[in-house]
Amino acid sequence: MLKPLAIGIAACLIVTPALAQRGGRTIASNDRSLASVDLSGAATPRTWAFFRHFAQPRYLRDTSNCEAGIAAFEGQRRDFEAFVDRFLAGPVDAKKTGLERARYLRAAATAHDEVRRWEDIMKGETDSCTVRSARMEILSRRSFVAAISRVFPDMAEARTVLAAIESSLAAAGSDNQAAARAGENRNAAIASVRLPPARSTNPAWQKRFRDWFEANHPDYVFIRQGIYNADWFIKHNPVTSVPEYRQIGTRIAFRMPDGRCRFMTLDLFEYHQGGGSYGSPKFTPGRQEDILCENVDPM
Repeated sequence: MLKPLAIGIAACLIVTPALAQRGGRTIASNDRSLASVDLSGAATPRTWAFFRHFAQPRYLRDTSNCEAGIAAFEGQRRDFEAFVDRFLAGPVDAKKTGLERARYLRAAATAHDEVRRWEDIMKGETDSCTVRSARMEILSRRSFVAAISRVFPDMAEARTVLAAIESSLAAAGSDNQAAARAGENRNAAIASVRLPPARSTNPAWQKRFRDWFEANHPDYVFIRQGIYNADWFIKHNPVTSVPEYRQIGTRIAFRMPDGRCRFMTLDLFEYHQGGGSYGSPKFTPGRQEDILCENVDPM
């Protein structure tokens, strides 16, 4: 757990993850390959080139493929660390480095504050990718502050921040442990969720709902359902009192391919055609909610 840390600077700036304020300018991650940055030559030009690109490696969450986003970031983080290694292996302009010191001191303080926020996100989050992404955000700041400590070895404040971030990462555990923590949070949050009692066991209605569900969700395993109408609900026109449609609905519990369980609401509407007859059914799926599989009794 990170605790508030007093850094010996006038102010600690809170900014978005991709930016850290550098006086009147910014330290901003860019998309240029760090391997292509020319760090050859004399101390002055290579030092200036380094500081133009010395920024926190960015983690960009891939909402459609969490694994791909994490893998891409790990590659970027390795490139960043190799970039710092290349710089420190050659001559350094001490004057230029000294001029940059205050800016990176502020960046270290900002990283410290941001890690505390990502740490809070991990505490009760139930989504695995969100928890894993929060850990990647902390790793990003760890790499950046570790690099700052190497570039400015006399910066005791950065070493203090780094120790605090290391403690946070130790508490977060590995990527697999972070994902498992999300599962534990999820289970605790839904421990009391149950499928409400059915108000009807009409077998014809049950069949219509189950047939639709299995035809439209072949990857899900039907477990049970609970119809929440005792009879058709009929909506009448408020002026003429003529029926407009009738409706029944159910809640269907099912198992997903990853082994977790959920239930969804599903409504069936039939619109009045006149003469007391109703047209073809229209199924309308509604909200879904997580439920522990052990809390769903199969039919």
